[in-house]
Amino acid sequence: GGAPAAAASTTAAAAEHVDGTQRTPSVPRATTSAAATTTATSAAAAVRYDDDDVYPTWPARMDALSKTSLSPHRHRDKVTALALSDDGELLYSVATDTTLRVFSLKERRQQRNVSLCDMTLSSLAIAGHHKVVAASWDNNVYFYSVDYGRVLDSFAAHDDAVSCLRFRRDVLVTGSWDTSARVWQYRDDGVARAPVADFSIFDEEVRAVDIDAACNTVAVGLADGGVGVCDVRANALVREVPAHADTVNAVAFARDGRSVVSVSDDGTAKLTDLGGVELCAHTAGAAVRDVRVAADGAHALVAGDDGLLALLALRDALRPVHTYDAGRSVSAMCVAAGCV
Repeated sequence: GGAPAAAASTTAAAAEHVDGTQRTPSVPRATTSAAATTTATSAAAAVRYDDDDVYPTWPARMDALSKTSLSPHRHRDKVTALALSDDGELLYSVATDTTLRVFSLKERRQQRNVSLCDMTLSSLAIAGHHKVVAASWDNNVYFYSVDYGRVLDSFAAHDDAVSCLRFRRDVLVTGSWDTSARVWQYRDDGVARAPVADFSIFDEEVRAVDIDAACNTVAVGLADGGVGVCDVRANALVREVPAHADTVNAVAFARDGRSVVSVSDDGTAKLTDLGGVELCAHTAGAAVRDVRVAADGAHALVAGDDGLLALLALRDALRPVHTYDAGRSVSAMCVAAGCV
């Protein structure tokens, strides 16, 4: 019952610890599977432990995961999110210490350490070549260029802390403690200041967002355990279901766009179709913090407080195909473009 080579060979992890330190695994030679066609770094992924350490790895299989120290990349406080550049060469991290840090995995050195604002940076996404977008508790969103070494654009996206975001093609989705989720159009000169869609219809804080491949449907995870589905074109809530018994920490669309994987503090990962029907569930030993759907569309990688990275079969009732014991609580992860 192993995962397909294409899925397993591109799974890689980096993790972060609450105290701000970061570690990464050893780098093996490039694999020869169809999924990993260039160098080992093209198959990089990152996992964040529940402190301020980060560990990137490049395993041929999940059971080959390892960790190596990235001490120069240490934050002063808890890391809140990670992102890997599309070429797998740069690891980005943001933290409650207000800083964005950029580490070159190719050169094994830190390239940038910049304070974007005066409050916690809560979320992060790749927004182009060597460019990221970060969300802050100061209600703003920041676009930062590594090449130029400066903030290219920033704007007030919400009336309260921005808790989460997703960026797909030229579309930005943000969620906030102000109980709203918004969709923004990104252009070369920045983000249009009027949102394309504004879903200010929830009764609870928005804790997680995702958008489908067509950029027509938004999934929202709520503090009370609810999962909402919103239509961007109609600017309307399609459905909200009480998917979990506690806060939803992350949501991710399945590759076919017909269902959503959600993970929660209640210790479960669930697959729910857009009609609101729960298709299957996986129960972990503790809160589940993050989820990423694999490129093959058949698997999802989840991680949480039990310290386990679990590769779940989406077409087989979320059965664990592979697990890796990270050794401590994991609160977030990111996966390179070739893996998700």
